[in-house]
Amino acid sequence: MKKVIIIGCPGAGKSYFAKKLHSMTGIPLYHLDLIWHKPDKTHISRAEFDETLKRIFQEDAWIMDGDFSRTMEIRMQACDTIILFDIPYEICMQGIREREGTKRDDMPWEVAETDTMLLNEVKSYIPEQLPKVYQLLDKYKRNKEVIIFRTREEAERWLMMGRVFLICGKICSGKTYYAKQLKETYNAVILSTDEVTYDLMDNEQGEFYNEFARRVNRYLMKKAAEIAKAGANVILDWGFWTKENRREISDFLKKQSILYEWHYIDVGDETWQKNIRERNSRILAGNGGSDFYVDDGLLEKVLSKFEVPSGDEIDVRYTVK
Repeated sequence: MKKVIIIGCPGAGKSYFAKKLHSMTGIPLYHLDLIWHKPDKTHISRAEFDETLKRIFQEDAWIMDGDFSRTMEIRMQACDTIILFDIPYEICMQGIREREGTKRDDMPWEVAETDTMLLNEVKSYIPEQLPKVYQLLDKYKRNKEVIIFRTREEAERWLMMGRVFLICGKICSGKTYYAKQLKETYNAVILSTDEVTYDLMDNEQGEFYNEFARRVNRYLMKKAAEIAKAGANVILDWGFWTKENRREISDFLKKQSILYEWHYIDVGDETWQKNIRERNSRILAGNGGSDFYVDDGLLEKVLSKFEVPSGDEIDVRYTVK
């Protein structure tokens, strides 16, 4: 979730949600009403508006708040996440009425009273505009994460959920050290396959180990979703070597409507080899903890199976110096 559009009927609660999401993630927020409207209640030209959108599209991450049907499809094409507020008419009208007499930071003027044009837009949105929105969702949903809220309470519960941080990288790249830093920053719980296999199997690399590790991964994946839904942040620290593995857990979290981030630990070969030597020395000295010895066979396995993530797979790249 790096490029997000938030759409739906006026008064549905989009702007409030957008501000909360911005606060949670730090992703830059753009209110389309502020771009389109001027303080004197006129507006910029369509060409100016479209050029501004194109400039924002070039940024690494953004949240766009606003329906604006004319440009909805190009925003769907540019984003990776679509959040739709499919809220009942009565609730939207209540939201519109609550704006009156307030100064909002997503509009360039104070709303003294609601104009007739906006009231008509709200009245016609569900019967006329919403079916068109769903047609566009059907067109783009295969390649986008789509989240639909049908009540404001659903949106609030989603905001209260924790995030899942997924740490991708080779053995000895520095994943565990990085995970501990994230833990302190986000007050998160770390779920580590290595810790489980060490406690239960003492890292015995026997015939059953790979199958056992896969079962542990599946269990921790489900447990991470459960913890996130309870409101806590979770860090999954087990490497995610292949694109298939990364796609599988991404799809799982998407279906659960859980916010997640991919962090890739990028380590150069020289530093990596140094880390392996230091790790093996600690293990031989009896100070390896849950780490296991990296012999030539394991090293060959890593080199043959690890697939470097592409830029569109990851949200944060951490380069080990």
